[in-house]
Amino acid sequence: MKNNPLISVCVPTYKRPRTLEQLIISFIAQPYEAAELFIVDDAPIPETQTMIAKYKILCHCEPFEEGCGNLT
Repeated sequence: MKNNPLISVCVPTYKRPRTLEQLIISFIAQPYEAAELFIVDDAPIPETQTMIAKYKILCHCEPFEEGCGNLT
């Protein structure tokens, strides 16, 4: 039995549900099974959430907080 290392793919996205869907389809089609996909979206829109749900992907979404990058 072959022991394949786990490959993690991390993808940032921002209001691009169609592009993200193409990425998910491509990721699922890969023959390498020891892989995980992380989608990072700090401001998810309903279209993105609906598309992710269609593929039954576990998603943890954080609400966007205006001004959180302005630390003093």
